[in-house]
Amino acid sequence: MLYKTALLLALLLWGCEYPFQNEQNKDAPIWVFVESAERQCITPDYSSLEEAVQQLENNNIQVFDSSEVNYVVCRACTCPSGTNYNALINLEDENNALELGWQRVDEGDDTPD
Repeated sequence: MLYKTALLLALLLWGCEYPFQNEQNKDAPIWVFVESAERQCITPDYSSLEEAVQQLENNNIQVFDSSEVNYVVCRACTCPSGTNYNALINLEDENNALELGWQRVDEGDDTPD
């Protein structure tokens, strides 16, 4: 009986990617984004995805993946730029990214699959 219990417990723990599903994994990746510019008709803060990602990497934030998302917006100078740069980083680096002006992508937003 003890052998069967130990075997069952071992299979349960090794069979799960994260045995404690309710605990937040500090190494879990999250998506963050930054706008290329606050609005149109001004010089962008970031001229490319590579430049935006470089800011994170220069601040010791590892970027696993990145993408550029373009939204349809109006063309007036008061309209948003319509270009967001997304980066996949570790959860533990979120506060550092937020201090640099990045924001967390909420679930349901246009996050790359």
